Amino acid sequence: MVINTQHIIGLLAFIALGCSAAAGILITYAEANRKRVDERMAAIGSLAVMMRSPAIMRRISRAAPGGQTPLQRVAGLFGFDLARSKYYAVHPIIILVVSLIGARALAWALELAFGDYALLVLPVIWAALSNMVVAVIEGKRKRVIMGQLPDALAMIVRSVRVGVPVSEAIRIVAREAPMPTAAEFARVEAEATIGMPLDQSLRAMAVRTGVPEYKFFATTINLQAQTGGGLSETLDGLADVVRKRLALRAKGEAMAAQAKTSAIVLGLMPFISGGGMYFLNPDYIGLLFTDALGKQMLGVGIAMLCTGGLVMYTMINKSLS
Repeated sequence: MVINTQHIIGLLAFIALGCSAAAGILITYAEANRKRVDERMAAIGSLAVMMRSPAIMRRISRAAPGGQTPLQRVAGLFGFDLARSKYYAVHPIIILVVSLIGARALAWALELAFGDYALLVLPVIWAALSNMVVAVIEGKRKRVIMGQLPDALAMIVRSVRVGVPVSEAIRIVAREAPMPTAAEFARVEAEATIGMPLDQSLRAMAVRTGVPEYKFFATTINLQAQTGGGLSETLDGLADVVRKRLALRAKGEAMAAQAKTSAIVLGLMPFISGGGMYFLNPDYIGLLFTDALGKQMLGVGIAMLCTGGLVMYTMINKSLS
């Protein structure tokens, strides 16, 4: 019996792709299930407060092997955190589909150079691109929330100075602040309504948003409730620190603008020059699509171009972090 190597490779690639698709379906199911659980927890009030306490959550985490369930590990491979899945600005299914399209395009380039063996790395490329897309979306949302934080703190400071309670000041922020800050403070207000301590709600908001300054805000509220003191002055100082950090980051982004422009130009040059050469001499460039060695050269070139772009993107982001 003759075994066709290409069929075996195709079968393995299909199995890997099916497993990845199953992981995406499981992520969606877990998200819907978690949403139903959260709605039930919010409905019963006091039980929700108890289950959201850090001690209970630590016990739940320790109950799973390694602190994570198998589903959480699979979701983590694609960059998703099931505990925060419903707070993503883009639905996880859309992220998975977009990253799969990009992974298949890159796998096609590798397939030109390495043949059908390149399909074996399709799930790996899919997971890597999904991680990148999630990181970009979450980073953008985090920067938006961080940029709105000084104004939210200033709104609370003005309210406290005229004698408004902190809980009412948070309600004002939830009503008047722009999105997504308004939605986050509205959630804090809803949790306070069912009896959750304010500092605990603010710490949970820091975990959801990924903005550590909200932890300082929670600590300030907690200390003020226990010992008293000038809350408005402390929050004013925190808002000033956040503004300085934002100004420093804006300065860094301005300095990195030249590097970003250079990276974009370097990435587009091969396509522009290749298109121009194809227009002038189609037969010369056509060898990259018809000749076996030309296909390999084209695949290796595209792979190296993508790798170089990823390296430049990583270096620029690391310099700004």
